[in-house]
Formats: sequence, C-alpha cells, structure tokens
Amino acid sequence: MREGLAQRVLVFGMGLSLAVLGLEVMLRAVGLAQRLTQASLRPSSASCVVLCVGDSYTACPGVPREQTYPAHLERQLNADQPRRRFQVLNLGLNGQNSTSLKSELPANLKKFRPEVVVLLTGGANAWDFSGYRSFKKNTSIGAQVADWMGRIRVVKLARLVDIEFRGDRPSLQPRPATPPPPGRRFQSSPDTWTGHQALARMDYLEAERHFRLALAAIPDDPEAWDGLSMTCIETARHDEGIRASLEALRLAPTATKYYDHLARLYSMTHQRQKALDCYVSGLERGDDRLDAEEKVRVMQHLLSYADKTELARMADRLQAVAAPRPALQPLLARVQNPATERPRIQDWIVHDLEKTVEICRSAGVPVVLMNYPGDHPSGLSALYEQVARRLSVPFVDNKRSFDPLPEAEYFLPDGHCTEKGNAQVASNVKKRVLEVLGPAQGGHPAP
Repeated sequence: MREGLAQRVLVFGMGLSLAVLGLEVMLRAVGLAQRLTQASLRPSSASCVVLCVGDSYTACPGVPREQTYPAHLERQLNADQPRRRFQVLNLGLNGQNSTSLKSELPANLKKFRPEVVVLLTGGANAWDFSGYRSFKKNTSIGAQVADWMGRIRVVKLARLVDIEFRGDRPSLQPRPATPPPPGRRFQSSPDTWTGHQALARMDYLEAERHFRLALAAIPDDPEAWDGLSMTCIETARHDEGIRASLEALRLAPTATKYYDHLARLYSMTHQRQKALDCYVSGLERGDDRLDAEEKVRVMQHLLSYADKTELARMADRLQAVAAPRPALQPLLARVQNPATERPRIQDWIVHDLEKTVEICRSAGVPVVLMNYPGDHPSGLSALYEQVARRLSVPFVDNKRSFDPLPEAEYFLPDGHCTEKGNAQVASNVKKRVLEVLGPAQGGHPAP
C-alpha cells in the first residue's frame, strides 16, 4: 500500500514538473516572439528615429499594433511635421523590469541610432526581482540563487498573480466581499450571498441583479450595498459605487473592509485625500475583535498607496492605531523609519532610471521620461517627476493628464490603455519630443 502511495506521489510530482516546464516554455515562447518582432525593426536613414522603451505600457497589449501609443505617436508627429519623416520604434516588452531595460539599452542605441528615447519603466519591478540583489550588492550564494529564480518566467508569473490576488496595488479592483464574521449581526437576504458568488465568478450582471433583489427585500443590508459598490467598480460606475459604499458604512460603521472598498473607489476617481482618510478611518474605527486580518490588509493597502510625504503627515495617527495592535507594528516600521523602506523597490527603480539616462546622455541621445497613466503602479508617479527634475530631463505627466478622463473609455479592465488612451499618451509625448528636437530637427516649442 505504501509503495502504491509512493508511486502516485511520484507520478503526481512528475506531472506537476512537466506542467510547470510546459508553462515555462510557453511563456518564453511569447517573450521570444516579442523579441523576434523587435529584431526585425530597421531604422530608416531618411527618418528622425524616436525609440520608445519600456514594459507592457509601451508594448500596449490588448490593442492592435497600429493602435499602440508608439504607433499613434508616429502618425501624430508626421501629421504635425509634414516636412520631416518620423519613425517611432516600439521596443516595449511585456513584463520587462528596469534592470533588464537598462542592460539592453546600449545595444539598442547602437543599432537604432535614435534622435530621442522615450522611457517608461519600473512597474514590473514589483514582481520581477531580477537585478535587485545586484543593486543591493548582495553577492551571497542565497542572493545569487534568488536572482536566478527571479529570471524564471513561472516564478515571475506566480508573483504577479499573487499581487493581483491580494490587491496590493490601488489600481487593482478589490476582491469580492465575504460574509460577515460571527459576532457582527445584521439581517441579510440569500440573494446577498448569491450575488457575492456571482461577483467571484465575474458575472457582474447576475451579481448586480441579486444585490438589487436583496436590497428590495431588506433595504438595510450593508453586505448587499457593499456588493453593489464592487459591482459598480467592475462596470466602471464609480460614482454610483461610492454612494453604495457610503450606505454600507452608514449601516455598519465598524466594518473595516467597507472602508477599504470605499478608499479604493476614491482612489479610482482620483480623490486622493478622501482615499487616504478612508484607509486611516478603517484602521481607527474598525472592530478589532472581528477585523484583525482586515486591518492588516488595510494597512498594507495604505502603505502601498501613500507616498513618503503623505505617510509622514499621517505618522502620528498611524502610530496611535498600531500601538495596541502587534500585527500592525512591523508594517508601521515603514512610516517610523522610511530609510528601511525606500532602499528597496523605489530606490532600485531610481538607481536604474539614473543609469539609463546616463547611458543615453553618454551616447548623445536626449531622453523623455514619463509616468504611468492613472494610479498604476502605486507610488511611482511622483517618483518619476522627482527624478526628471533632479536630472533636468523633460517629463510627461500622464497621470495628471488622465485624472479627469472617464476610466471606461481610456483603460482596459487590466489597467492598460485602450486605443483612445494610447492616443492620449502619444499626444502627451509628442509635445515633449518636439520640444527636445527643437526647430533644427523639425520640432517646435511645446505649447
């Protein structure tokens, strides 16, 4: 019997290994296809070459190639400057982090000889750690093994899936609500939980139908209101979602997760201060006995969303919240001692941005630096602007440009830009490219 069990375990292990190997081969094949496409690019001698480098926000998955932002940029530049031909080359790679981009840039500059480089990178550093140990100058065997593991596509995918599932980035949509824990009592209809099940299946029409049925039967059901608010998020009706979330909090003002959901709605509608206040209120007012895990999650979301200045401003409130709650105290170290937090992902990105600009300048190629549209990834928008100012690099503030725009028209569900969004990014970049080139290259001062 033990031999039979051992054989089954062995067969299962071999099958799992083959499945992981197959997934790794498939992921590498996708990356190879992107690189082969890039290898086929050739600069035109009669063109002013603009090189767009970055991750998936440059590659622009989810739209046809002719609707990516570099393709829009080429058309807009040529329409604006008919006396000179522009060629915009798209070297965006899905999932490429800042270190990988930096290491490949010298060869790309030599091959394509661009007049301008447009740079957007750093978003993938949250889950692709290859190069991070080198940045920290950690040469131990363990660090080398970790760096090697970071190059495995399946490992990168697992990290990305984990980030998406936990919702650690504010731009990600919140997970479906779960039934209230024992101890928090209020009356709910069976349609409420049927609605949450439909929400988990991403059947948003069915979920909304059940939540509305639940509210027709029991208007004071906070779980139904909360579920309705998340359905509104998924269907890009954020104002309606905010009203539903506020109603849920009116009925259950100590439910920590409701504050978390409302804060995310505020962040999605670019009401930053309200989002920050809502996160902190959830920590202050939430029920400790029932919501200990939710408080940890809210603190994680807050620390991911707020920038350094905002965290410093809220330090006293957060210290008061964490003092009687041991689970929150390790997280609060990021506020109490920012030096222990910054030399990680953000300083790694800053280091690579500075080196990338240095590489371009050494080759005599000017750089245009931009941030991500919307609030994705968290905490980087202000960082890019600071780097651009310090290095005197032209900066494109996509986030500010996108703030007043309707999200449903400009963003895909996964956070990347729609065709209309890519056209907007291109329009933003065009102004800075022409400013950098100046009249001698057919450009003109940006308005």
